[in-house]
Amino acid sequence: MSGSSGARGELPRASDAMAPGRFGAWLTGVGALALLIQLRFIDASAHLPLSSAAAAARVQASWLVRGFWFVDPSHLDPTYPARSVSALHPPITTLLLAVADVASATGVTAQRVFFALIFVGAIVVGALCARALAGGRAGILAALVLATFPALWVNPVTLGPETAVVGLSCLVLWASVRFADHPSTGGAAEIGAYLGLCVLTRTDLVALVVLVGLPLAVFARSASWLERGKFVVVLLAVVVLVVAPWAGRNLATFSRTTLVSNDTGAVLAGANCATTYAGPLEGWWSAGCADAAASGGNQPAVAAEQLAAGRHYASSHEAALVGVAAERVGRLWGVVDPIAGARLEALTGRPVWVTELATWYLYLLVPTAVFGAVVLRRRRLLLFPFAAMIVLATLTAALAYGDARFRVEADAAMAILAGVALDSLWRRIERTAGQTRSPGQPRGRHAAGSAPRAVEHESPVRPAAGVVAAREGR
Repeated sequence: MSGSSGARGELPRASDAMAPGRFGAWLTGVGALALLIQLRFIDASAHLPLSSAAAAARVQASWLVRGFWFVDPSHLDPTYPARSVSALHPPITTLLLAVADVASATGVTAQRVFFALIFVGAIVVGALCARALAGGRAGILAALVLATFPALWVNPVTLGPETAVVGLSCLVLWASVRFADHPSTGGAAEIGAYLGLCVLTRTDLVALVVLVGLPLAVFARSASWLERGKFVVVLLAVVVLVVAPWAGRNLATFSRTTLVSNDTGAVLAGANCATTYAGPLEGWWSAGCADAAASGGNQPAVAAEQLAAGRHYASSHEAALVGVAAERVGRLWGVVDPIAGARLEALTGRPVWVTELATWYLYLLVPTAVFGAVVLRRRRLLLFPFAAMIVLATLTAALAYGDARFRVEADAAMAILAGVALDSLWRRIERTAGQTRSPGQPRGRHAAGSAPRAVEHESPVRPAAGVVAAREGR
């Protein structure tokens, strides 16, 4: 074993054979490929209509630029828009569209290009995350998977929150890997900021605070319990600081308590009714059921009625809950009637052919990502944040409905794991090719007398966050 031993029980990471300059050049190429795919798809999707939620967010953003904060486009009072306040969805998507509006990207095509640039940025972050785990080549391979996975590159065209979710998921994972390497108060604050933005993008992502943030802080490597307590406090405080302005505005605006959004009621009412518990829409969502559960009033009152209706139907049909939840999860992962699911997802702005292609890609990606998880486990590298993304997507579908949009954080995590897996396979092929050479055959730069590069099984790596602490009895 070569290299410094580091902390007790810690093993050095395998050396990265890709020079920073080469990594940057390859990543630039992959980013250009991703942008080319985006521009070509945007051009081909000029006729594609937006979902009602995306269209409403565009209107909301245009009024936001004019100084009217988050109005409700469906009940807009043109004479005084401030009366039509809304918290139907978390604010990040509207804020991004407002930024595009300020940058003179006011048309649908221009805003799709703006979101495409955000997606390319997410690919760069995902590549950096994979590079931090397994080296530059793993980063480039992860970037290729992110750029070519249809379930991901379709999102900018829809102008929904999924593009932001992909970017923030990659940021959370990258920050988690760096924090596991070198725990610090600044690292905890960074993770808290990303998690707070996640909450403001999609409400269910608040679970990442418990699934990712707190475990990272509590099991921080080589840190005392006092330091770990400080990490927890800082992380939670930053999450609260990020969410507080939006939550405070909602509490001051609505008579009923509203922290992040009022969309949960519509989701549960539409997912828990006779239409979605049997028949072709089993495990899906019904707009008719959501509308039928609302008698009118302001948004919080409607949301409360819908929430009550959804809960009542679910509690009245407890015997069917397990079967319906399984149907939802099956739809999410493309194992239950994927062709019909593709047609249903077209209602959210995803072309049927893209969803079908994404399903076939998913069938290849899942086993590759599982292999990547095995590689991380064997190398004792950080794994649980990636698993948490997959668990969260599955739980969201089981409790809501089986829309592939709820899987994008898991898709991003699996793409990074796939990069690790493909790099490991590449190393094995290189090792096998080297072993089959004859003893007298030149071996590239090794023949010139340079030291042979360490191969994977000779290059032990350090454990993930919490492993060393567990060994030391902390």
